[in-house]
Parts: sequence; structure tokens; C-alpha cells
Amino acid sequence: MRNFYVKFFLAFIFTSSFATHAIAETPKTYVKIEKPADGTFVINSTEASLSELTATGNLDPKVEWSKNAKQALTKAANEYITEKKYKFIALDISDTDDSDALQIVKLNDAVTDSIQLNSFPMAKLPTKTDFDWTIGEGAQKLVPDDLKSENGQKYALFITTKGSYSSGGRKALLVTAMLVGGSIPMGGQDVRASLVDLKDGKVVWYKYDVVSFGTDIRTEEGAKAEIEKLFKELPF
Repeated sequence: MRNFYVKFFLAFIFTSSFATHAIAETPKTYVKIEKPADGTFVINSTEASLSELTATGNLDPKVEWSKNAKQALTKAANEYITEKKYKFIALDISDTDDSDALQIVKLNDAVTDSIQLNSFPMAKLPTKTDFDWTIGEGAQKLVPDDLKSENGQKYALFITTKGSYSSGGRKALLVTAMLVGGSIPMGGQDVRASLVDLKDGKVVWYKYDVVSFGTDIRTEEGAKAEIEKLFKELPF
């Protein structure tokens, strides 16, 4: 039953950008770490799930939109990380049959759900007074075999985006509503990212962001703008 309420509450959070800003606090979402050495390996998993918000209020999943956003965000993250002199390694979960990797990604999703939920006063865990989260030492299984003998530091960078874009009919409906002094909810997107130290599975940084109006993360330009905004406080 508790899982039901958690999922319901998170669904509300991720589909209501305004509610997020109005209710959420700005908690500490990192632990202090030393700046990683040049050449550190950053293993990235990016996932996207986008839909079209129709005039009737239904959400129509768009595979192509999700694919475009995933590719654009991965490319932007790659450019950002490599410019910092770190080694970026993309991990495409949709193309892997590695059950361990799949389970680690799912576990990270569950942990970051908890981190986000804990940022809301009415859902805050009373025992979580510090930013202390982990996905366990099993996270080491994300390291490719050919990198396991490398001595450099290794991190996993998880990026997830969900949301919707309004259809032409939905936008027209908004114009009509505004003419009579009303309004209707429009589409919006959320992006969250977490950085995990693969030595022990500890989450060292987490960020949740509402994509700015006019930024289209399905495009390379929009994805780059979002990544630069999202990674502003990344400890690299």
C-alpha cells in the first residue's frame, strides 16, 4: 500500500512543475567530494520518456521524441564531461541484456525517487538528516570488463527525463480558454540526474530540474542548454 502512495505522489510531482517549485524545499543534495582527477571514467545511462498532451488531456507516448531526447542529452552530457578532461562511456540500457546493469539502473531509479520524495516537507523521512544515500556496492558491476583493471576513479552518471509536449490542438484550446479568462494545464518536462561513486555505490550528487519554457530537449541545442543548467553544480 505504501508503494502505491509513493508512486501516486511522485506521479503528481513529475507532472506538476508549478507544484514542485511551490512545495519542495531546497535540500542539500550532495556530499562533499574532492574534484576527481583528470581521466576519471564516467559511465552514463540516459533514459527518456516523452508523450504528447492532446486536446482532450490524454497522454500519447511518443517513441521518436523519447529517442531524440535520449540521444541529444547523451551527446550533450558527453561533450560536457569530456571538456572537463574526463572519459565518458555511454551505457545504453535499452540495448543490453545484462541483467545486473538493468537491476542497478532500476535500483537507482528507486533511490532517486526516494531522494526527490524526501525533498517535500510532508514526505520527509525523519531519520534522513544528512544526504546519505546508496545503491550498494553491486554498482561496481556497471564497470565494463576492460576497465576493471584501470586504476582511475569511476563514477556512474544517471540522467532521466519524463514529461510531455502539448499538441497543436491543446495549444489552440489554451488560446480559446484565455479569451474567456480561463486556462488549462500544458505540457512540461522534468530532468533528474544522480552521480554515483562506483567504488562503494554511494550517491554523491543529485539534481532535479524543470526544463525551462522554450527549451526543447529533443534537439541538440535544447539538450545542451538543459545539460549546462543541470550540471551547474556537478562536482566535477
